[in-house]
Amino acid sequence: MGDAVFKVGAVDFSTKFGWVTLLDWCLRLTVSLDDLATKDSRQFEFSESDDFVSFERRQGDLLISCSYDLAVATVGYGELKSAVRDFVDDRLKWIEREFPAAMRNQAMPDVFSRLRRPFPPLREE
Repeated sequence: MGDAVFKVGAVDFSTKFGWVTLLDWCLRLTVSLDDLATKDSRQFEFSESDDFVSFERRQGDLLISCSYDLAVATVGYGELKSAVRDFVDDRLKWIEREFPAAMRNQAMPDVFSRLRRPFPPLREE
């Protein structure tokens, strides 16, 4: 748990709550962007509060806003989707490398599946 760094150009949507769950952040971003392939807007709420991040499609771009800052940013849908994919891949590899015991959690195969990633073979400890 901690804060999620989320910057779009000069606009900083990073959380400063100190309690954002990394896997939940990865899931919510991934699912939101997947939904935006066929929807005009999407909002996700944090599981730990009523705060939210909103996305609105504007042709090939996304308008991003949130409840915890007045800023608004625009970014290309494909650009953000690619950045989120790379971020999620990096974080999953980090968890696998730094916390191999976490990979034995019964929920992890489902998390990988929901993120549309293959579940890696478990390492011997």
